[in-house]
Amino acid sequence: MGLKPAMFVVINIIAGITAFLLLYFSIFLLITKRGKKLNKILLSAFLFANAIYILNFILNNFPKVFIDSTPYLFHIGEDFGFLFGPFLYFYTLSLVFKNFSLNKNHLIHFIPFTMAILFHLFTFHFRSIEIQQQILLSTGYYPPLFNKFFYSLMNIQLLIYMYLCLIQLKHYSMVIKNHYSEIEKQNLSWLSMIVFAFFFMWIVDLSSFIILLIDADGWNIITYTTLISLSINFVFANYIIYKGLEHPELYSGIEKMQAVKYQKSTLTENEKNNIAHKIREHLDNHQTYLDPNLTLNDLAEAIEINSKYVSQVINEKLGKNFFDLINSYRVEYAKLLIKKNSDKSTVLEILYESGFNSKSVFNSVFKKFTGKTPTEYKKSTQTYKK
Repeated sequence: MGLKPAMFVVINIIAGITAFLLLYFSIFLLITKRGKKLNKILLSAFLFANAIYILNFILNNFPKVFIDSTPYLFHIGEDFGFLFGPFLYFYTLSLVFKNFSLNKNHLIHFIPFTMAILFHLFTFHFRSIEIQQQILLSTGYYPPLFNKFFYSLMNIQLLIYMYLCLIQLKHYSMVIKNHYSEIEKQNLSWLSMIVFAFFFMWIVDLSSFIILLIDADGWNIITYTTLISLSINFVFANYIIYKGLEHPELYSGIEKMQAVKYQKSTLTENEKNNIAHKIREHLDNHQTYLDPNLTLNDLAEAIEINSKYVSQVINEKLGKNFFDLINSYRVEYAKLLIKKNSDKSTVLEILYESGFNSKSVFNSVFKKFTGKTPTEYKKSTQTYKK
């Protein structure tokens, strides 16, 4: 490969450790009792495919050793790159939707992987070991154009699936804000970070691929891009396991039916206005927004109206989602507390008294509605009093 000996050793050590961890975690997920079964299976499959792909990378770094002893191991691992996207996407869906399950329609997602496996079976693996060794030693057996097409298709597929993952996470974020006033426990921002990390790793790998297309001797640059890519893989493998196993309570999922919008609603404008009035009246008179765990269903039960209609009215007539509506009331209440007790109460006391149970959420929501952080607002109130 033209790598410096020291760098070559470092890269292969990192690759080996990462592959070992991914394999270990993939097995551990299948035997642990924590978490949902389907979640664990999908995450295990994703990690396993990643590990096999990295092992293939190591295999190709030592051709003289493995061509002589185990030539049949070649042209297997690269095909597993076509599994990254589908398994990451299915894992995302299993977290986003409570009742997600795999069915025969999902098999279409594995067509690229199946085609890659079949191609290598008939052109390589069904041949004798002697022929396999000859093929591996013949650099022109697979035309350069085929290799370009193979890895271009893999990169395009990955980009599509990462986009689909982010779309689902965006949808999930919108839905939970329509049903919960406190979203810390339902938040999947950590999974978004993982998808973005995987996206960045894909960018690095794609850069390496493009460099080789332009300059076949560009191994000096690829040395560093490979190191970066493997390091990201190592970090994200540990992080995804930590979040997925240590904190299974961070996500509960949503029902698929919640994705349906209000096109089929039979509410008239007059009925919408009446429901909007009931919502405001209830929140003003009963101050249920001070309950940090208040949900859309709680509010709907309190005013005795179907939760779907309440959600529709909040969005269409009040111009907010449920999360923003309830927290706008909490912010107004917090402002009153600050003005009344700015010298006595701390920001932490005020946030809990106002219905919040997270300082980060309190700060971000407060600034969203006032343009200032609670501390800044408190200081401005004290200055005004003087």
